[in-house]
Amino acid sequence: MRTKVTLFLVFLNVALFFYIFKFERHWQTERELVEKGSLVLGATAANLQLIQISGPAVPTPVDLRRQAADGWLLTKPIVWPANPFAVNSLLTALERLEHETSFSAEESELAKNRVTLATYGLAEPRLTVTFSANESGAGALSLQVGAATPDGKRLYVLSPDRKWIHVVSNRLAEVLIKPADQLRSDALFSIGATEVKGLNIRAAATQPNRIERDAANRWQFLSPVRARANDQATLRAVTGLANLRVKSFPPPPPADALTANLRVTLQGNNRTEILNVGAPVARAAAPESTGDTEYYATLETTRNNQPATSAPFTVVLPATLENLLQKSTQELRERRLFADLDARAVTAIGLSGGGAEALTLQRLEAGPGALPSWHVVQGAGAAAANTPSADPAVIDRLLARLLELVAVDFVTEAPSGADLENWGFNRPERVITLNLGTGQPPRRLELGYARDRQKVRAHFASGDSPTIFEVRPEIVDDASLRPLDYRNRLIRELPSGGAARLTRLRLTQESNQAVLLNQNLADPAGPVPAAVTELLPQLQSLRAESFVADAFGPTVRVDNADRPWAYKLEMDIALVAGVGATQTTTTTLMLSERTGGTVQFAGAEEFRAIWRLPQALIDPLWRIISAPTDPGAPGRGR
Repeated sequence: MRTKVTLFLVFLNVALFFYIFKFERHWQTERELVEKGSLVLGATAANLQLIQISGPAVPTPVDLRRQAADGWLLTKPIVWPANPFAVNSLLTALERLEHETSFSAEESELAKNRVTLATYGLAEPRLTVTFSANESGAGALSLQVGAATPDGKRLYVLSPDRKWIHVVSNRLAEVLIKPADQLRSDALFSIGATEVKGLNIRAAATQPNRIERDAANRWQFLSPVRARANDQATLRAVTGLANLRVKSFPPPPPADALTANLRVTLQGNNRTEILNVGAPVARAAAPESTGDTEYYATLETTRNNQPATSAPFTVVLPATLENLLQKSTQELRERRLFADLDARAVTAIGLSGGGAEALTLQRLEAGPGALPSWHVVQGAGAAAANTPSADPAVIDRLLARLLELVAVDFVTEAPSGADLENWGFNRPERVITLNLGTGQPPRRLELGYARDRQKVRAHFASGDSPTIFEVRPEIVDDASLRPLDYRNRLIRELPSGGAARLTRLRLTQESNQAVLLNQNLADPAGPVPAAVTELLPQLQSLRAESFVADAFGPTVRVDNADRPWAYKLEMDIALVAGVGATQTTTTTLMLSERTGGTVQFAGAEEFRAIWRLPQALIDPLWRIISAPTDPGAPGRGR
């Protein structure tokens, strides 16, 4: 039984296969033949290398030729790269041109119906399309387009072999009759912004600038001076050039209009394109002019099968781009003096000049997982580990100022000896030396005042750049030579977690020994005034706003006069010395009077310093000091 079923199924499969092979394949072949038969040109329009359009319906003959690597080239009426979208539209229209009906073009057949080729506008066709699969034109075929059908919706065309007249859609004429402006590419440079490796700019009466992209993808000036170019500004210029478009191809302008006042060269991958910008096109100024200017120009190119110099055209230069190009020496130059500096690589900062003793800010590496520390070293031979620690925030601020230091102006690229003397470089106001670790040369920047002491000039005493910069005068003060300006602002910080705590505060007035505060903090249940509560965190982590002196004395200079200390603040501190054991020490701060509301000084023999208090400590102290004499608010009961 199973054998019969199996044989029956095999028989059905064989019958189905025979049906598909015999009938379905036949229908598919018929469809292909019908579709192929409806195409006017078919395979003859595939892989075209040359297209020519001529006849009374087009203003000027059009000649398009495919280039091996550069796409299509328009050679008539001008020589210029073709618009790839327009050419693809034309190719598609020819390859897929279908007829709605066809009839014989033989004279004998036409005579039977008492008509001729002229009846269909084909004796003198208004359009002739010549095409070839060979760029030289060998084996070229021609399709002639005649008159429209009576309803105006179709056209008569004569086949290349002149044997058939086809009736096709009039959309063919719309594709063929296009102005040359629509067939040419409006792009000016074929080298894209990402391909540009070099940029040469020569404005009228100036030295040419040569800028190239290095291996690290950074832009560098190679002439007239070797220097860093500003990456963002250069990229804006390159992108602006790549986005330029041809405005028009006017009649030949006067010869002097093509004299290049600006010459821009783009270097790409083994090819070069040069834009020569001549005189501006005379046009009436618009009421709301953008400042963009239209110029006569020509293009020189090394592209295959194109003339070395193009036909004259006009191009609109945006005002921003024109400014970058005309003033490229200034506008494309990197203005940051330390553009490539990595602050983390700085191991020491040397500061000298101005007749003061030199100092060094030295970085000391810490153990694994710990941040490096900075120290203030003054005097030759001093060991950094035995010197005051520097404030990390101050060091970071100084490095940030150096990273932000920009050239206000590029004064000269070739200073003379007299220039260096006139600008104060014989005795620099500041010398900033940055040591960058093993294997890297130090960066030494010198700052000098001009004779009027209004402008600050800068130059690198090391390296191969002779440029003299003008910089903002604030950098002189930023690079202070006072060691105290770099001292760590954290004077003392008590250990947290109960290892140390304040147990008593006592504030007395030195002139009469009056006790202004005697607060017991050992009793956690005792009342604590609000001002004391506010004061405690500041004393737990004692900081200076700035340092005045690195030694303590019996007087302090207030309002340009040496005055004795006004108050004494004593702090009892309980330190946990072991299990259940404590040790009490006392820290004494001497305080000045408060002046101007925001200035009050403190000093201590223990810390060997006098400093200015931060506002967060001045305010609660003032409320404590002024409390005994504060008359209170008006209307308060007596």
